[in-house]
Amino acid sequence: MNRCDRCPAEAKVRYTKAGEQPWQWCAHHARRYDAGLTSTGWRRFALVKAPA
Repeated sequence: MNRCDRCPAEAKVRYTKAGEQPWQWCAHHARRYDAGLTSTGWRRFALVKAPA
């Protein structure tokens, strides 16, 4: 399971930007920082669990 880069919760969203390391965040932190990240060029992708 992927973990949030800000807390121990499960990561739900990945943010990427050219030349930067990707960030993985839980839903709580993604909601909190999404507007600032996307306005500065970060792209948002939902992390989807693979079927068992």
